[in-house]
Amino acid sequence: MDSYELRIVYPPQTRSQINKMHDEWGGVITRWPAGERPHVEFAKRTRTRKQGRILLSTAKPGQLLCYSGCTVDGKSFSQFGLAWRSADGTLVAQRLDRDTKARGIFEAGGYREPSGDEARTLREIEAAVSSASPISIVLVCTAVARYMEQHLLVGAPVRQPGEADDEFVVRSAEALIRQGMQWQAYRHVLTAAADALSECLRLP
Repeated sequence: MDSYELRIVYPPQTRSQINKMHDEWGGVITRWPAGERPHVEFAKRTRTRKQGRILLSTAKPGQLLCYSGCTVDGKSFSQFGLAWRSADGTLVAQRLDRDTKARGIFEAGGYREPSGDEARTLREIEAAVSSASPISIVLVCTAVARYMEQHLLVGAPVRQPGEADDEFVVRSAEALIRQGMQWQAYRHVLTAAADALSECLRLP
């Protein structure tokens, strides 16, 4: 599997936060010997903390990360995450839930994406359109969101409060097509979802 640029992005900090908290750090976990803390290949720090620190490195989708920083309310944190695919063709850090067994993910070689699940998702998308239901748009979004999450793709369609159907469909379809252009292996499913959303607007 190819490696891509990884970005771990932090919010801007106030002078008070900068003075109280340690600098951000993080990167890919390269070793995790039994009884020891994980060994991290530290990413390069860019931008100032006042601007919002960005850590830059390279990683493979699904690799386990460890990173630390400061929240907007001044509290420090350290956590595990996975390298997820973003819409611009780079990887970003996606936080793991606290109850997730990070060591198990590392020992498995990182998150393992499902294979051969495209047909199921395409069937669900086709069925959602064929049903001509008032919730066809919701059904398409549910199917593609699950597929995107399983394949570490960031940016599944999410309706904004008060957003009309046509505005939501146009925005979401454009975003899915852009994602497909960046990540060719998933282009067929994402394009099918974009087409299905557009078709849902034409349903009676």
